[in-house]
Amino acid sequence: MLPCAGVPSEGRVIRLAGIRNGVVVRNGDYAVAFFPDTLAAVAVDPSRLPTASADSELVLSPGVDPALAQTALSPVEPAVTTAPRLLVANVTHRCNLACRYCYVRRPTGAHCGDPLPLSPHPSGAPTRSAPGDPAPSAPGEPSPSTFARWVDRVLTAFPSITAIKFFGGEPLLALGVVRAVSELVEDHRRAGRRLELTLISNGTRLTPTALDLLVRHKVAVTLSIDGPASLHDRLRPDGRGRATLARALAAADQLRRSGATVSVEATYTRPHLESGASVTNVLEALAGMGFDYAEVSPVLATGNDAVDFRPGDWPAVTDSFAQAAWDSVLASRPDARGVTASMVSPGSTRSPMARLSLVARRLYTLRERTWDLDFCAVWPVSATLDGDGCLYTCYLDGAEPALPGRAVSSAKRLLARVDEASSPADLAREVGAAAAALPATTKTGSACRNCWARAFCKQCVARLTREGGSPAIPPEHLCRLSQTVTAAVLLALAHIRDYRGGESQNYGGREGLTWTRFSMPEPQSSARSPD
Repeated sequence: MLPCAGVPSEGRVIRLAGIRNGVVVRNGDYAVAFFPDTLAAVAVDPSRLPTASADSELVLSPGVDPALAQTALSPVEPAVTTAPRLLVANVTHRCNLACRYCYVRRPTGAHCGDPLPLSPHPSGAPTRSAPGDPAPSAPGEPSPSTFARWVDRVLTAFPSITAIKFFGGEPLLALGVVRAVSELVEDHRRAGRRLELTLISNGTRLTPTALDLLVRHKVAVTLSIDGPASLHDRLRPDGRGRATLARALAAADQLRRSGATVSVEATYTRPHLESGASVTNVLEALAGMGFDYAEVSPVLATGNDAVDFRPGDWPAVTDSFAQAAWDSVLASRPDARGVTASMVSPGSTRSPMARLSLVARRLYTLRERTWDLDFCAVWPVSATLDGDGCLYTCYLDGAEPALPGRAVSSAKRLLARVDEASSPADLAREVGAAAAALPATTKTGSACRNCWARAFCKQCVARLTREGGSPAIPPEHLCRLSQTVTAAVLLALAHIRDYRGGESQNYGGREGLTWTRFSMPEPQSSARSPD
C-alpha cells in the first residue's frame, strides 16, 4: 500500500528482531511502521502492535499486499552537497510593501515601503561600478552591468550552479539588474549551459515591460500571497497602507495568459491563528485563486508580537499544519498503488485545495528513496550574491539585532568579495576556505541523528537560531512540527484505501496521535522509547 515498503517479513508478519531502527505511528484508526534507515513504510494492524521485546512482530494491515514487505531493503545513505546548485541574486533591498512580518534589516528611522539603500559593504568600501556603467538604479545600488559582471564571475567559478533566483526586496524595482542578468544567462544558455531563472515577487509591480522580459527569458515567478483578502491585505499592505491582493492576482492572471510559470508562497502568522483560519483554509483560498501547489511556512520570528507565534501557540500551529498535510494527501487523489508522480509534481492535478509543498517533498522522499543532510538552501546548497558585491551563505542578515529572548541570527556569513578574487578559480578557492571555517548547517547533530523523521525535515537555518536553538540543537517546537507533519502524511497514506470522499476527515489531532520508537542495536535489547 505504501511506497518503498520492504522489511524482513514472513507472510503477513514483519519480524522486528535484528531491525536497528524504526517507529510505529498511530492515530487510533491507523498505524504505520516506518524504518528510517531504509525509508520503508508499511501499514500495520493497529490492534496488534509490538510490546518492546526482541522477538516482537508487526502484523500487516488488511488489504496490504504482503509482497510489499518481502524484500529487505539496504540502508539509504543521505546525499551530501559539496557545491552550490543555486545562486540567489539579491538585486535590491527596496520594497514598495509594508509587510507586518518583514525581516529585512532597515536603517534607523526607515520604514517599510520606503526606498532603501543596501547594507554597507562589509569592508567599509563603497559599491564599485565598472568604467562606463550607467548610473545605479537607486542610491547605494550597483549598476545592472556591474551586478551582471559579478554573476558571471560566480557562474564561471561554480559550474555546479544550475539556477538563479532573483530576490529582494521587490526584484521588479531593480528591473535593469534583472534584465542584465537574464541576458547574461541567455549567453550561457546559447553556449550549452542549463540555467533556470526564478523570481520572487509581491506581484504589484508587473508592468508590460517587466512581463515581456520575464516571458522572453523564461523566468518562473513565485508570488507571495497569504490567503484570503481579509488576511493578505492586513499583513501585506503597500507603503501607503493600501490593499495589494487584487494587484497580485491581476499579475498572476497576466503571467498565466502569457505562458509564464507561476507559483505561490504564503506565510502563516498569528493573525491567521487568531482569526480561525487554518493552513487548510489558506490552501483552499489559494486554490480558488487558481493555484494548485503552495509553499506555506510559519512566520519567521520578527520581534513583532502582533504577528509572531508565542510559545503557547505552537501546539495549535502544529495541529493546523498536520491537518493540512493529511488533507493535502487526500486531495492529491491517490490510490492503493502508492505515491505517483502526480502527487509530487506541481501543476499535475486539480483539487479543492492547493497541495502543500512540504507534503510533496515527503512523498518524493518515500517514492524515490532519497534524502539529503541539508536543512535548507543555505550554503553549500546555494550562495547569495548581494548588491555589495559579496557572496554570502544565505540572504538573511546575520547582523540583525537580537530579538527579545532570542539569539542573533547567524545564517548570513560572508564567503567572499567577488571583485577581490584574481580569477574565478581563486574565487572558488576563497569561498571554499571560508566555508570550511563555518559551523555545520546540516542535520548532523545528535538530536537530528536520533530523530526518526530526519530524512523528511527541512528547516530554515536562520529560524533555528532566531527561535532559541541552532542547527546542532533545533528548538523542540520545530522538531515536533516536522515529526507531526511527517506522521500525518504516513497515516494519510494508510487511510487512502478506505477514503471515498464526502465527510470531513481528521488526522487524529495531537491528543490522538502517537509514535513509538523501537530500536534494537543489540540482539537482546528491549529498548522502546518515545521520540
